[in-house]
Amino acid sequence: MATTIIVDPLTRIEGHSRWTVTVHDTTGAIEEANSQGTLFRGFENILKTRDPRDASQITSRICGV
Repeated sequence: MATTIIVDPLTRIEGHSRWTVTVHDTTGAIEEANSQGTLFRGFENILKTRDPRDASQITSRICGV
């Protein structure tokens, strides 16, 4: 037996996200966890080929948040 916990919407600064977690009733272990975001701004595409250490510098200039 398992319990599913859904947090929807989880508001963010822009857009919303949905989190679904399935927890085993007797052990308390997480069986499955999923997240969904409803806003895509394209930062991922800009950062795709770059060094991960550059992400904070690049995104801070795109969006002040």
